[in-house]
Amino acid sequence: MPFGTVTAESFAATFNVNVRGTLFMVQKALAFLRDHASIILNGAEGSGGRGFPTITVYAASKAALRSFARTWTSALQDRKIRVNVLNSRGIATAAQDLLPPGARRFMLKMVPYGKPRW
Repeated sequence: MPFGTVTAESFAATFNVNVRGTLFMVQKALAFLRDHASIILNGAEGSGGRGFPTITVYAASKAALRSFARTWTSALQDRKIRVNVLNSRGIATAAQDLLPPGARRFMLKMVPYGKPRW
């Protein structure tokens, strides 16, 4: 959603899945992880640095994951658990149906070698 149309509900929905869900899932998983384990968070290529006006909340939620990776790496250093963020490129999801006309073509232009995963 463009910045001017974000609602409390749309903000909460995005942050509940991407940020809150990740935090509490990893927190619970820690009990099952061995020392020297790896935690890989799902980021999103293009959402963080380019400043697209239609993904303001989504980009902020992915920035929160990058922050988690940095802070959790410090917090888990005694257990030598590594935390990384995997920034994937475009993958077809139902969310793309919500994009404005032309957005899909625009996204295709950003895929290296013209080989999207959809």
